[in-house]
Amino acid sequence: MSFVHGFIRYGVTPSVTMLQCVTDQGLQVSFEGRIDNRKDLIGELSLSPLASNETIIAAAYRRTGAGSLLMRMLIGDFAVAVWDSSRNRLLLGRDCFGVFPLYFHRTPSGLAWSSDLGALISTTGCSLEPDSHFVAGFLSFASRGDVSPFKAVSIVPPASVVHCDSECVRVQTYWRLDPEYELRMKSDADYEAQFAVLFHDAVRDRLHSDGPVFCELSGGLDSSSIAGVADEICRQKFLAEDAMQTISHIYDEVATFDDRPDIEIRENCLGRRSHHVEEKDAPLLVSVADKYPFG
Repeated sequence: MSFVHGFIRYGVTPSVTMLQCVTDQGLQVSFEGRIDNRKDLIGELSLSPLASNETIIAAAYRRTGAGSLLMRMLIGDFAVAVWDSSRNRLLLGRDCFGVFPLYFHRTPSGLAWSSDLGALISTTGCSLEPDSHFVAGFLSFASRGDVSPFKAVSIVPPASVVHCDSECVRVQTYWRLDPEYELRMKSDADYEAQFAVLFHDAVRDRLHSDGPVFCELSGGLDSSSIAGVADEICRQKFLAEDAMQTISHIYDEVATFDDRPDIEIRENCLGRRSHHVEEKDAPLLVSVADKYPFG
């Protein structure tokens, strides 16, 4: 599992350490996530079809020369760090919806960053005083994407790139949802067809994997639709039966939460390997302590 992690010690010549990075013509790039428009970028940038995501980002950065323009070229879910030794500049970027986190902590002598909050805390030893804005959002199910659990740790906001050097840290937003934009089509059938194309593409982009893909399946419409389209794509590609498997959370404690009869209907239709996880064996909130190490 890759992740973005590194630190800079400022001086006459900055000292940069980046884990799991690719060095490409004076650039160091580390990346976590998925690029959905890989094929388009490879063609546009004249790269090998086997080019890594880091190589694609390095080539795109050299083409644009600017962090915001680079981020606008990328479609997908990701966290990325780019160190440009010729400019002594660090760029930290995050996808439009902030699917992958990217944290950083600045000190008078340097800056550390990581897509793993626990790793950043361990590396820097910074204060674990909670951020009240984050706590309020977490408890009200309205978490903000621009604050981290700790006052001493900053986070790259969604759809933003952070420019870092020895003088300052500057946040730049590279994308905003346009509330005035309207899509006008001739008929309801045209809307339905366009939705089907976009939905199919979104599911397909998330099926790229070196191992089996696990699709969450409940008795509801959303997960059933995703699983059904994923199953169709896998069969069209003649992938092995275990290339896609389903996983369902089961609740015995409350009868009204038990949708196993509906899940079973969907499992029988798919005919794929399925897994059931009971709440008592894997509580939904048990991972909170690992994700947010408040100490």
